[in-house]
Amino acid sequence: MNSAMVFPKTLKKGDTVGLVAPASPIPKENISRCREVVESLGFKVIMGRSVDKSYLGYLSGDDDVRAGDMNEMFESKDIDGIFCVRGGYGSCRIVDKLELDIIRANPKVFVGYSDVTILHLVFNQICNMITFHGPMVSSNMISEFDDYTRKSFMDTLLMQRELEFQNPENKRIMTLNEGYGNGALVGGNLCLLATSIGTSYELETKGKILFLEELNEVTYKVDRLLQQLKHSGKLSEVKGIILGGFEKCNPEHEGDATLVEVFRDVIKPLNIPTVYNVEVGHGFPTASLPLGARCELDATNGKIRFSRY
Repeated sequence: MNSAMVFPKTLKKGDTVGLVAPASPIPKENISRCREVVESLGFKVIMGRSVDKSYLGYLSGDDDVRAGDMNEMFESKDIDGIFCVRGGYGSCRIVDKLELDIIRANPKVFVGYSDVTILHLVFNQICNMITFHGPMVSSNMISEFDDYTRKSFMDTLLMQRELEFQNPENKRIMTLNEGYGNGALVGGNLCLLATSIGTSYELETKGKILFLEELNEVTYKVDRLLQQLKHSGKLSEVKGIILGGFEKCNPEHEGDATLVEVFRDVIKPLNIPTVYNVEVGHGFPTASLPLGARCELDATNGKIRFSRY
């Protein structure tokens, strides 16, 4: 993120959203439901070629199909925003096939999370475009699109000048390290961020607020991933850390450290403003975040605010 970040044109009802599957396939029976739920939000829908494909069993179409969807939808003047239908695996395979000059010249609302973290890094850091860490159509919207998740999603997509983050009423944001920090928000899935190191889209954290979330990693593996970020210098220069949902990240054996104990052991000694228990990630419900937007973190009081530049 070396140049001014571009906040894409805000979606409005009646706009056209393209649905893409940049990673793993979705069940065939979900395809029509994906269209229906996005139309219920007031948008027209164009389905990408990748959505009904399968390749190697774990990819939604071959790399050319999935990358082609992304390139064509960013270039098309008929498409106003792009929603991913699911994560899984495969986004890393299409990075070298993306037409980054076209994408940079046509900033659009782009939504996804999990494996899509790779695309967020590329679009934020190389294309200087703000993107949205938010629910995916097949994974979340057709079955778990509750009022909180829906409101956070729409409030984030439609944010004007500022947006104050709201956790669910019954879940308090907890403080690990007190203090205040501000900077561009970066991050996503912890495992994907760790595997970005050494690539053309390597996570950049200097002067930024880092957001992390994870799923299905036992606590010693969370520790290992955090060590990877620490030893590669990714934690020493951040202005703040937001720890989101770490779903099913439990101790492997009785007596192993809990998740919070891992945070206290690895992150607390860094003395960087840090909060945890933030309801964003693979859990239900889940909030949305504008990646690349300016973020103010008041860790002392558990307050998070986003703003346009």
